[in-house]
Amino acid sequence: MTTPKAYCEGYFHKFGEKFRPLLPTVGLPDTILTQQDVEIEVEQYAALLELASKKVDPLIGLRIGANFEPWQIGVVGRAAAATPSVKHMLLLLQKYLFVLSYTNTLRLEIGENTSMILYRFSADNIIGRRQDEELALAAFVNIIRLCADSDFRPNYVEFSHVQPPETKEYENIFKCAVGFNCGRTGFCVDNKHLSSRMVTADEKSRSELSSKLDEFLRSRGTIDEYLLANVRHLISLNLCHGDGSIAKVSEDLGMSQRTLQRRLEALQLSFSGLVTECRRKMADEYITYTNYSLTEVANLLGYGDLSAFSRAFRRWKGESPQSVRNKIGMRP
Repeated sequence: MTTPKAYCEGYFHKFGEKFRPLLPTVGLPDTILTQQDVEIEVEQYAALLELASKKVDPLIGLRIGANFEPWQIGVVGRAAAATPSVKHMLLLLQKYLFVLSYTNTLRLEIGENTSMILYRFSADNIIGRRQDEELALAAFVNIIRLCADSDFRPNYVEFSHVQPPETKEYENIFKCAVGFNCGRTGFCVDNKHLSSRMVTADEKSRSELSSKLDEFLRSRGTIDEYLLANVRHLISLNLCHGDGSIAKVSEDLGMSQRTLQRRLEALQLSFSGLVTECRRKMADEYITYTNYSLTEVANLLGYGDLSAFSRAFRRWKGESPQSVRNKIGMRP
């Protein structure tokens, strides 16, 4: 199995002197403070942030994110800044954040009036995720503020980790209510913010940078573990946007449907099986941790109607989604 890795890009640049004394402890070189092409193990990255939270500042991730600029995530950030609107920026990030590390993903869920931007750090062997999650959400919000030249404020912010002793700084940075122990990590926005124009928009740069990122994704697709993680990620994204088909995922991967099927068969997997897996995981999240109506959940999972979703859910769980909602005291 491939050890999950991430490009450190400019993550640590501005706070370099705070991190430098801690690098030997987690086995990282000084070059991560000065170079943007250094790839490090995700476990080391998370360990450095968590160590810094104990030795330097318990809110180190939050403070890095609050001062984050697009260039700090390299080509991905520059391409995001060059998009025409906040919506286009988020859609680009949800596709290409995977370039930095396949364990770190973003998903945009567009509702009728509001939308959720969800972030996931999915490395199974990592226990300490708080600093990374706080850094990521604060960074996304700050990039929107910088690139849309606005005093952007989410409706609310949610973190999966437990509430820290002091929360005032979170509200100062996000300028909204912040919840903890929510089961997921993300923030909610009014849809009007998605149409905000980017003052950094540059279509020529966006197109050129996106082409480079597509090439990088295709090269990573030669590694089975990266391919499988990306297929799962793309299925979840495309289901939310109405098309979780193998045709759409193959197109996003830049390969033929037959090639994708053959690659999955070699791993003793099927595309339909992966779709079911993604739907089950997403259904658990939506039913347990969100206030989406069951009809909205069915739509987000790519079902044509609520009855089709309810039948599938009963096959998976042995009970209806409404009965699960009733048990946890949430609306049907």
